[in-house]
Amino acid sequence: DENATDAVISVYLDDAADAILNRRYPFGVPEDALVPQMYERLQCRLAAEMYLKRGAEGEETHNEDGVSRKYGHPDFEPLLRNVMQIAKVG
Repeated sequence: DENATDAVISVYLDDAADAILNRRYPFGVPEDALVPQMYERLQCRLAAEMYLKRGAEGEETHNEDGVSRKYGHPDFEPLLRNVMQIAKVG
């Protein structure tokens, strides 16, 4: 896709990283936190899912030339279930 510039891809990878880190650290993401290597493939999968659903934010129903689409809020929960949560105990 010619619209997939480095800048666009970078934004989706950053958004995917944020989703993973927010899932991994439910009580606050440390400032220096990076996506662990074991979740880099998941980050790419999430970014791809986000990219594929661009331009259709919140679309509930769409029919055009025999193609029908219906989705509410994109649900990345099935992918994020693979992220192990971490929390410090006081």
